[in-house]
Amino acid sequence: MNSQNTQSLAEESVQSIAGASIEAWNGHSKIILRKNSTEGKNQEDLNELYFSKDPDIFNGTGVIGITQVSFKDNDGKILGGDVLINDNYSFSTRETDQSYLGNVITHEIGHFLGLGHGQVLGSAMFYAITRGQYI
Repeated sequence: MNSQNTQSLAEESVQSIAGASIEAWNGHSKIILRKNSTEGKNQEDLNELYFSKDPDIFNGTGVIGITQVSFKDNDGKILGGDVLINDNYSFSTRETDQSYLGNVITHEIGHFLGLGHGQVLGSAMFYAITRGQYI
């Protein structure tokens, strides 16, 4: 987790929110994820979560997070992935806000685990940001 961002979100808050999002999945799946703090981004052989303003990815389409997953073509086994959070979007660190950062991180970690979008409003994998997706 690289918490560097241009929104003045405190590193401690971002790290705590990411940890809570990871723990939410650990409590509901047989996969155990863990969080590390890393310097920089785009490091080889690491699954990363970081903020980005890359215009090739976040080009004004309303996308606020994206997960890039690599997998084996023959069996679909996930080899790794990176979660990019749109640093152009204004996030909140308050759980009650729709723009709560934890909603997006929890959703994108679901993609990292291989899940697609769901149709249940408020669920972690609902295709749009809603309140309560972090649990």
